[in-house]
Amino acid sequence: MRVTELIAYHVKIPLKKTIRHASFTRNENDSVVICCRLDEGAEGWGEGLPREYVTGETIDSIFAQLRETDWRRALGDRVSGLPDAVRLCEGLRLAGTSAPGKRDCFGNAARCAVEISVLDAICRALGVPLFTVTAVVPETLAIRQQQARVRYSGAWTPSSPPSAFRDRLGCWKLKVFGFHQAKVKVGVDGFDDAVSVGRLRRVMGPATDIRVDANEAWSCNNLEQKLAPLAALSITAVEQPVPHAEVDGLAAIRPRLAVPILLDESLCSLSDGRRAIERGTCDLFNIRLSKCGGFINS
Repeated sequence: MRVTELIAYHVKIPLKKTIRHASFTRNENDSVVICCRLDEGAEGWGEGLPREYVTGETIDSIFAQLRETDWRRALGDRVSGLPDAVRLCEGLRLAGTSAPGKRDCFGNAARCAVEISVLDAICRALGVPLFTVTAVVPETLAIRQQQARVRYSGAWTPSSPPSAFRDRLGCWKLKVFGFHQAKVKVGVDGFDDAVSVGRLRRVMGPATDIRVDANEAWSCNNLEQKLAPLAALSITAVEQPVPHAEVDGLAAIRPRLAVPILLDESLCSLSDGRRAIERGTCDLFNIRLSKCGGFINS
């Protein structure tokens, strides 16, 4: 099997409601979708979601990288099975990933879309499901077990303009649909975070796992003050409380916090993870395929 064609699409997906958080406001989802075709006819599909405030990527930067990459060199080797496919994807390097002034995660969304499309195409050609890839990636041992049910976590953002009725309705929807974990966006101008989280806690009850996501809204100077009323509501983690530029400052604050810190925008590459561990800036990692550069990197 050999990759013969990659087709890239810019896909805009309208959202039913506007999503607001401290870093961005979005009413549509901008994705890059890749179709990979093999010489024996199989097609695979992959997606990347560029977020300029996360990896520095935009739709335009992704298409520029795709145009500039030498694909015959990057994906021209013939593969005979999944081990070959994984090795091929492990060596995938897009042009422009070492752009001056960019973090080493620049290009990760583009890489993710290409990698997933290639792995999907090869799995389809072999007649096996995509999760079979985990069997040839040793680091995935902990997540290989098949589960009887898929676990989802609800994401909840207070309504804008503020409406107690709509917020209560949103909380009850999470409860009625049976969510046992929920993430609340906090740090948005004009909203009282303690009121929002408190409302969800009262509806969902004490057994629900509620964490908050600040999307870089706070600073190392005010983090303890911002978290105090939320910690009293038994939140289980705070996600990306400060901007990436301030993340090293969390090392000094973390021992004083009653809430574990989870990195998101500051956890986009292996070097980010190593630095976080060495400097003691967090307790947890948020790992997502697009920002981390695909399944194998993740």
